[in-house]
Amino acid sequence: MRNQTRLLSLVFLLSLVIAGAGCSSSGEEPVKEAYASYQNALHSGNIDQLKNLLAEEKSQALNSPNAREMLEMVGALFPTAPSIEKVTIEGSDASIELQASMDGMDMTGTVSMVKEGGKWKVLEEKWDATIGVTLTGTGNWAGYLLENPLKNPAAALRWKAHEGEVTEVAFTPDGQLLVSVGYNDSALRLWDRESGRMIDEIKMEHGPRDLTLVPRSSDVAVVDSHGTVKLWSVDFMGFGEPRPLNGRAGTMAQIAASADGKLLATTSFDGPVKIWSIAEGRPTQELSKSSRMRGIDFSPKGNTLAAGSHGNSFTIWKKVTGEESKGRKKVKVPKASKNSDVWTVAFSRDGKKLVTGHMDSSVSVWAVKKRKELHNLYVPDASTYDVSFSPDGTLFASAQQNGKVYLWDAETGTPLRRIPAHKGAATTLAFSPTEGEVLVSGGEDGNLILWH
Repeated sequence: MRNQTRLLSLVFLLSLVIAGAGCSSSGEEPVKEAYASYQNALHSGNIDQLKNLLAEEKSQALNSPNAREMLEMVGALFPTAPSIEKVTIEGSDASIELQASMDGMDMTGTVSMVKEGGKWKVLEEKWDATIGVTLTGTGNWAGYLLENPLKNPAAALRWKAHEGEVTEVAFTPDGQLLVSVGYNDSALRLWDRESGRMIDEIKMEHGPRDLTLVPRSSDVAVVDSHGTVKLWSVDFMGFGEPRPLNGRAGTMAQIAASADGKLLATTSFDGPVKIWSIAEGRPTQELSKSSRMRGIDFSPKGNTLAAGSHGNSFTIWKKVTGEESKGRKKVKVPKASKNSDVWTVAFSRDGKKLVTGHMDSSVSVWAVKKRKELHNLYVPDASTYDVSFSPDGTLFASAQQNGKVYLWDAETGTPLRRIPAHKGAATTLAFSPTEGEVLVSGGEDGNLILWH
C-alpha cells in the first residue's frame, strides 16, 4: 500500500488543573510560575507531583491505573517549551496566550486559570495546529476491495460498550478516541480505540438519542430523549463540565454540526428542523413546519444541510446561516416505498455526494449539486439505520437491520462486502477520519466493533 498525506486541523485539549508552588504575590509572575510547574510535572511524568498540583475536580483522573499511559500520550502531543505571549488577569480568573513550534509546526495555545486556595490552577490548555497526517491504505479503498475479493475486513477489536443498543458512535478528530451514547443505559462514554478501555462516563438523566462532534473545537454535542441539547469538551482525560443550551429540540431528535463549528441542527418527531447558535446557546432559526423530519447532516463544505423525512423524501438547504436559509429543495426518492422514512443521511467529505438510508431496505446515492439520484440500492428485508462515507469518498458503509454492515462502491453502487457484525440490528457506524480503512460499528447487542 502507498501512503497519502492530507492536512487536518486538530485541536488538542487537556483539562488538567494545577497549583503554583506556594506563590502568594500578586501580578503575572505567580500565574507564569504555576504554569511552569505544571509543564515540568506533565513532561517529567511525575504523577505524585501532579496529584499535589491538581484541583479536586480533576485529581481523580490520576487515580486511574492507566494514568501514566494517558500522561505519556498527552505529553507527546503538547509542546515542551511554549513561550508566553500574554497574561490577562481578571479577579480570580486568568488566561495565558502561548506560541510554540513542534516538529516544524507553528502552534498557538491558550490556558485558562483560576485561583483556588490562594494558588493559581490551570483549568484548560488548548492547542491549535495544522499538521500532516498519514492515511494508511491505498487512498482508493473501494478499488482495493474490488481488486482483492477475498480480502475481508477483520474485527480487530470487539467489546461490550452499552447495556442495550449503541445508539450512536463517532471518532474524535485525531482518530484516537471514540465517543458513544446508549439510549437504554442513559450513558455517554469515551473510549480508547486501541484497547476498548473506557476513559470516562457520564450518566444522563434522560436517554441520549444522538451525538455529533463539533468541528474546530474539542466539543461533543448530545441531544437526549426530552430534546435537551448539551455540550461537553472531550480530551484524553475525559469529559469536561456539561454546557446545556436553552430550548428544546423535540422527541426522538437527531443532531448535526456545521463545518465552521458555529451551528447545530436538530430534527425531531414532534417539531421542525431547528438551527442552534452555539455561541448564543439557543435556537435561532426554524427551517420547516413539518414535525416528521428524521436524519440530518451538514456538508463538510459550506453550510449546506440535508434532512430526511417521513415518506420517501428529503430536503436540502443550499446555505444555512443561523438566521436565514437559501436554496431549499424537497427531493422525492424514486422506487422507495411511499410511507418509508428517510432515516439517515450523510455527505461525502468533498460535499459532492449524499447518501440517504431508508426504512424500506433501500439506499440511494445523490449528486448534491444537481439533486440527481445516481444509484438506488437494495438490501433485502433490512432497514437502513446509518450511513457513512470513507474519508477518500470512494466507498460508503451502511448499518442494516439484519445485523450486517455493507460496504458500497460510491461511484458505481456495487456492493463490495456484506459483513456479519452484530446480533440484532447494526445501529450506528463511523469511519476513522485519519485511517479511512478503519471503521467502527455499534449494534443492538451493545457491542462496538473496530474493523480493519
